Amino acid sequence: MAKIASKIEPAFVGPALDADRVGDAGGKVMMRGDERLSLEDLGETVRRTKLAADPDKPAVQWKNLLGQMWAFFYSQGGFDLPGFKFGRPSDSGPFLRGTNRLGQVPFAVDDDGAVVLPGGRLMGDVRGGMSYRTDLGDLIIGSDGTGTSLPGMVVREISDAYVRSVNGLGQVNFVADASGFRAGQSEDDGEVIVPTPTDVLPMIGGQLFLTSDRSLPVYVENIRMSRSDDRLARVTIDSRTGPPAKSFCGSSVDGVIELDPSHMGSSATLTVRDLNGRSQRLIKTLAVLVKAVPLTVAKTVKLMLHGDSISNRQMAQFIKAYLESWGFTVIFVGTINGSASSTDAQNEAGPLGEAKEGWAFSDVLGYDMTDGDVPYGPLPVGQEAAYMALSKAEKNKWNPYLCPVADSSAATPIVTIGGQQYRYDLSFFEQRFAPFGFVRPDIVPLNFGMNDRNEQGAVKALEQVKQGYGYILDEIRRAWPATQVIVWASAMPVDLTGDAAWQGSWAPIINAIIAIVKARRDAGDTNIHLCSAWAHQSAEVGWSLNAGVTDSVTGIRTTTISDIIHPFGIAREQQPLALASAIACIA
Repeated sequence: MAKIASKIEPAFVGPALDADRVGDAGGKVMMRGDERLSLEDLGETVRRTKLAADPDKPAVQWKNLLGQMWAFFYSQGGFDLPGFKFGRPSDSGPFLRGTNRLGQVPFAVDDDGAVVLPGGRLMGDVRGGMSYRTDLGDLIIGSDGTGTSLPGMVVREISDAYVRSVNGLGQVNFVADASGFRAGQSEDDGEVIVPTPTDVLPMIGGQLFLTSDRSLPVYVENIRMSRSDDRLARVTIDSRTGPPAKSFCGSSVDGVIELDPSHMGSSATLTVRDLNGRSQRLIKTLAVLVKAVPLTVAKTVKLMLHGDSISNRQMAQFIKAYLESWGFTVIFVGTINGSASSTDAQNEAGPLGEAKEGWAFSDVLGYDMTDGDVPYGPLPVGQEAAYMALSKAEKNKWNPYLCPVADSSAATPIVTIGGQQYRYDLSFFEQRFAPFGFVRPDIVPLNFGMNDRNEQGAVKALEQVKQGYGYILDEIRRAWPATQVIVWASAMPVDLTGDAAWQGSWAPIINAIIAIVKARRDAGDTNIHLCSAWAHQSAEVGWSLNAGVTDSVTGIRTTTISDIIHPFGIAREQQPLALASAIACIA
């Protein structure tokens, strides 16, 4: 099968930024031969970011030299020095990091440009300044939108007074404003200042899916924006099948709530109380679905997992095992196999689907495939048989969803590749692979976004996820109007790098996914659901580890997490259990 030379022209993303102009911001005069760079020129070099960079400017030459050096080392697979590792494309985690013999990372620069240090993470904030957070995500120096944090205290930003002292209950001890100083017995006595509960807002969808044969864990730390061992809030979930017959109530600050399906009614109430304020409650009502298993009447369900490597690995195999144990007959449809092994993620004998290693929304929709995940471009019409005969690794390099515009009725963005225009089109995909056994799925479990996060900065990734889910969900509804869709997302482990990624980029993406699904259900699409898989899998265990060092006397191994993206072990089994439970409830 001939490869396609691709030049990709995005149709709906913003224009590329012009080359930056850089200079010595310290105000020093820079010399190049007999040429002198004045302070005025230097100011222009720094400020004029919209113009092409002058290649003769010393600062630009220095920047280009550095860029060429970094690009060369990255293209060579990076390099290792004693205790230091730089730019290895195959590594998960920060692209620049120093590691000690235990595999710990005392210094790193992550994909968002944040500097990760032994006690904290230094990064730019939304106000154009800098914030420094502890390894647990707590603000040390910087602004959280309600005040400026300093070591040992938080200075609140207020507009109605010069100074206000507030005790732990939120009551005002004293205040100084334009009218003078007043103590607690003044008109401000007992005033309660309610802080914005940014760290305790619960990240969970509007539906809980359970089966009658087992409890469902809810890990409290996984529904918080902040990944911290600090005792931030108490989470309580209560439900009842009808007073006073049966009821459930579970509560935890930092552990797990085991939902008992035999005592859950059709709805549950999730309550969050910020431990810094005893009066305020955050309330969310959740719909509860409990499927009685094993089935009394056999049922067949056709599934097409559409997503990235987290879906492609053992996801379908574990879902199959769960559903079949409950009495379902499962037909997996698609063109690319997952793994049939519980330990080998790259096995190619598993169920079919449309889940591909390394793919982001840009690869699926075709608007930017320049990162090497899809080097062959759109699969040409007529090459379906040859494609089906390829290995999984080779199939992964083709995009089989892109239909020539002239033959497409989809409304997805037009992309230009190799001079030809295409659209992501699921009707076209269904028709071209029908001769090879593809049938329209009953349910599409859908997860993308992790590779958008891995490949882009936090802001760009969030934008791509919002746009990408909108286009794909619209296309599924157009091409397969009766198909149920289960959108889901994964957790990340408790880890220095994982915590920074969670709070800095992944939690905002999860919140965006929650909002996307809610908006569509509120608009009347009852065939779309959100499975909060991240809330039901452990962030403490079930993740791949570095070799570490084993003590010869105690046998205790000291190690660290080696992969914050792909769960392994118990977390890998919990993830598909949550998804299989959702499938069982809506099938």
